[in-house]
Amino acid sequence: MGVFGTFGSPHGRLDCISFNYAKNPHLESNLSKIRDTIINQTGDKGAQFLRKDINGKLAVNYLSIDACVEGYRVRSELYQNKYQLVEALKTEEHNITFGASESNIHVAENRADKIDKPALVNSIINKVVGADIEELREQLKSYNLNYIERTIMETYVEYSPYIERSDIITILQTLSLRDSKKFKNLKTAANFVTLNDNNNFKVQLNRYFKTGSSFTREKLLEKWKGVIAETGLGINTKSLTENAVVHLTKLYFKTTKRRDTPKGDSIELKITGTNPKGFTLLKQRKDPSEKPKFYTIFS
Repeated sequence: MGVFGTFGSPHGRLDCISFNYAKNPHLESNLSKIRDTIINQTGDKGAQFLRKDINGKLAVNYLSIDACVEGYRVRSELYQNKYQLVEALKTEEHNITFGASESNIHVAENRADKIDKPALVNSIINKVVGADIEELREQLKSYNLNYIERTIMETYVEYSPYIERSDIITILQTLSLRDSKKFKNLKTAANFVTLNDNNNFKVQLNRYFKTGSSFTREKLLEKWKGVIAETGLGINTKSLTENAVVHLTKLYFKTTKRRDTPKGDSIELKITGTNPKGFTLLKQRKDPSEKPKFYTIFS
């Protein structure tokens, strides 16, 4: 059976959807997203079988189909067992030497689940916090540090000039909870607090999200796209979603949900202040051109 026998004409189903959705203004507004979703589903292992041409029309992606077919052929004919590739090379008259061996190296049982991670993290924090920054920078040049040691040192070195030591410890201790998301969230919030007040990203955010203003999720997404476009951070706004911008906004601003909106309206997010994590700022970063760091969402 050919490729079209598998999923039909690439145009037929989408033309049918377009015809029916165009009759309803609410559905029509989502037509482009639905078409893209359908196109993204017509593939296998990352290979897209449909594409849009330069005019935005659907076309069959024959190169991807050929690559997919070739991938299946190679896996089935050459890599099902250790002898297939050897035989194929001999058939093409390559001069090869083949041998099989087994390793005698004993792989130790993984005991990571037995490690007392909170104790390990706290032990490293106690060694790092208060240490000389230049000495820590020298240690960071070493290849002998494990992930936790390096992460704790890098975080302390970066943020110790700008926020209170107790705040840094609060950030670092999330590593003992096996909660990398919380760790990244706190670092993202800390980075924004420490940015110079004249930093363009910070200026634009504070201009868009003034204390007392309220936004629906839809309006929030629109505002964030404007900020990203104006600050030239090189972030693809297609990666922004309503959930993502609500999450980021809560990392940068104190917020509450406004429930006094007219019945039937979307619940709005109200900006009530800044520095929602309550970090104590010692000083701001000197360079206003320093770009913000997103340890979450875009990382």
